[in-house]
Amino acid sequence: MKKRSFSFKFLEFFLKYLVPFEDQENLAGDFAEMADRISYAKGKVRAICWYVIQILKLLPSYFKNYTSWSVTMVFNYFKIALRNIKKYATYSFINITGLAIGMACVILILLFIQDELSYDRFHENADRIYRVVDSFDVSGGIDRDFALTSAPFAPTLKQDFPEVEDAVRLLTRRHMVTYEDKKYFEDFLFYADASVFNIFTFPLVAGNPETALVEPNTIVISESTSLKYFGKDDAMNKTLNINDDDYVVTGIMKNMPRNSHFYSQIFASMKTFEKEQKFQELYFQSWARHEFYTYILLHENYSSEDLQVKFPAFIEKYAAQQIQTILGGRISSKLQPLKSIHLHSHLQMEISPNGDIKYVAIFSVIALFILLIACVNFINLATARSVNRSKEVGLRKVVGASRYQIIQQFLGESLFFTLFALILALILVAFALPFFNSLTGKEIEMNYLTNFILLGSIGLLLLFVGLISGSYPAFFISRYQPVNVLKKTINIRSGKSYLRKGLVIFQFTLSIILFIATAVVLDQLDFLRNRKLGFNKEHVVVIPIRSNSIRKNAEAVKAELMQNPNIISGTITIGVPGGLVAGDAIRLVTDEGEKKLTLRMIYTDHDYVKTMGMEIVEGRDFSKNMSTDASEAFLINEAAVREFKLENPLETQVEWGGSDYAYGIEKKGRVIGVVKDFQFQSLRDAINPLIIHVWSQNTFVFAMRIQPDDISGTLAFIENKWKDLDPAHPFEYSFMDETFDRIYRSEEKLSKIFSVFSMLAIFIAALGLFGLALFMVEQRTKEIGVRKVLGASMGDIFVLLSKEFVFLVLFANLFAWPTAYFLMHKWLDNFAYRVNIGFWIFIFAAAVAFVIALLTISFQAMRAALANPIESLRYE
Repeated sequence: MKKRSFSFKFLEFFLKYLVPFEDQENLAGDFAEMADRISYAKGKVRAICWYVIQILKLLPSYFKNYTSWSVTMVFNYFKIALRNIKKYATYSFINITGLAIGMACVILILLFIQDELSYDRFHENADRIYRVVDSFDVSGGIDRDFALTSAPFAPTLKQDFPEVEDAVRLLTRRHMVTYEDKKYFEDFLFYADASVFNIFTFPLVAGNPETALVEPNTIVISESTSLKYFGKDDAMNKTLNINDDDYVVTGIMKNMPRNSHFYSQIFASMKTFEKEQKFQELYFQSWARHEFYTYILLHENYSSEDLQVKFPAFIEKYAAQQIQTILGGRISSKLQPLKSIHLHSHLQMEISPNGDIKYVAIFSVIALFILLIACVNFINLATARSVNRSKEVGLRKVVGASRYQIIQQFLGESLFFTLFALILALILVAFALPFFNSLTGKEIEMNYLTNFILLGSIGLLLLFVGLISGSYPAFFISRYQPVNVLKKTINIRSGKSYLRKGLVIFQFTLSIILFIATAVVLDQLDFLRNRKLGFNKEHVVVIPIRSNSIRKNAEAVKAELMQNPNIISGTITIGVPGGLVAGDAIRLVTDEGEKKLTLRMIYTDHDYVKTMGMEIVEGRDFSKNMSTDASEAFLINEAAVREFKLENPLETQVEWGGSDYAYGIEKKGRVIGVVKDFQFQSLRDAINPLIIHVWSQNTFVFAMRIQPDDISGTLAFIENKWKDLDPAHPFEYSFMDETFDRIYRSEEKLSKIFSVFSMLAIFIAALGLFGLALFMVEQRTKEIGVRKVLGASMGDIFVLLSKEFVFLVLFANLFAWPTAYFLMHKWLDNFAYRVNIGFWIFIFAAAVAFVIALLTISFQAMRAALANPIESLRYE
């Protein structure tokens, strides 16, 4: 007979493992016959077919006996597991609690990851939808990559490329919407082409999606918006006023799912803009003005890569000359798959803050760490208890149990423990989910009946934890030979102490890594909040200007507000630190020649630098006493001096506007001062070159520095004045320091999540250490009694029992430190301004781990040290 293949041997082993012991002899004969026949089968196909048929014939012959046997055995394992829980109550509590907390953490993180990965998947054509984004190649310090494109891009793409089935433009604006006495600022209002409902899956409960946005001054609102403005009345064909213009409701759509990279409650017709001649020139005929989000739907079986290859020629044909003339550079465009935007896109001017695939990976690693720590607890305590269960294994083998049955028993117990812990974990998740949602800013719900992915994940988690936790003890304990066990000729403790030590080191290595990561994230967040920004962000109130009448009379309004002595200074501006700072094309004329640039530009009045608390490092600030400052003076920052290598910045001439500028305004002047670099963007980004110019004709916000003594009284004064000046719009304001805090909200969430889960990881590891200390004290009870009789002091006993575990915990730092340093160094690379990872963080982590380990062990060590030696010597 020919030698059997590995796959055949594996199948034979697997079926023997499932079939009752008394039937294995018959099964072995059947397998021998199968092997002989397969060896003579001609051709691989014939052999495989015959092989499968024989297996299908074999299994039913054992099914009846196996079913009754398996039910009996499972019930038997269940009883044994319950007895062991009762007999070893402390160990069982530690195992179940550790596994339950670990699995609860994993389930919460799985819910978070599932939510992050689900973004934009609800669209029927999600695989064929792409966003068009632009990259700028221009001189100057303006950020290069934008999520925006120009208005002509979408219709021209559809016109020139047959593979583009449809295209849509979105323009987001914050407007005040009025209906009768109800007035609300709507943050989620989008102007959109009529094709928005052909591309995206936003079902309408009323109205025709094909025609809802075809006409100007028409809108489609969500069900929640309809309820907010119209109550239970039918909203169709009713009128809403948006910025003093009436819009007719032509459709009602279902509330948009939150797992979308943009969220809208109102879609207004783009035709409303297109009908205005001034907007035609300003937006719809300009390839240089990028303010629209463009999405396309490709025909089936067309490749986005093939279309993207055609973009350079397309841009050269339509946009290149205008971009070069106005912006002084070139652009390139690419396609982003819709489903990748939320986690993989971090461009300038995103519609809303996106997630980050890095954080999904980080949370996945945290979940794995916690799960492994919990599993290690189970393995450690199970192998430790194997000393007490060796006789049980020996007796079972004497009465006829096979090794496979011993393995089944221990794996069954492990799965039972895991199932019990899983039930407890699900209860913990139900209680912890509201707190977890507030921690992550999510609205996650537990829908077990409809979330089949979650159910499958929980099932896999049960099998993974049960088999991983129980596999090593099962295969290790099942090896015991009954003669050696019953004669006590084997030393179980000595052989596996190295494994337990290694697992303790592994546990605390993972815990210390999480702790160091938490410390680094907190340190970086503290650095971001407290770093000198180049201006004073405290006690600055920012008020958006919504009324055209206030905008036209901004100087008079400012003078009236400044009558309050608690208002130190004020400025009227476009562009405040932490907010939107636009870019514009300018020309710098120096001794070395002319430079055409596109860079950040702030339009403001004479009091901007004083109000923001900035510093002039060369030259002077704007002055009302200098008449030319109102039109011919410019300030630049230090970054601009460095970037453009201006040896004599105060002799630099500036030209702005001209025939190529959208407003048709041309200004010429010179640089009168250099302002010290200030952080007008996130500290993730380096400070870009910036120019500041007095131009109060187009202002959007008031910014006022107020006294800290009576903030509420000052705000009440400003609000009353504002309502008198602009009764049509609700008063709204924000503090600049709060705006900067929101910029780092994702890091703040990350630090909180790290803190919570690292503490849980250390708690689970300490729980396992407590169990091992309890086991060690039990095993050395007589030794402790003898030592005390011979004169050992309480301190000697404490040191004897503590030193081994404390050494293991400290040894874990040797593995944790380099790993944590590497991981956190990579994370800090995301920031232009970052902390250095101080050595004190590692020392602090080691000290915390040391103290936790010492406190965990000290209870058992002190109890053993205080025990009566007579009772210890009688212990069995």
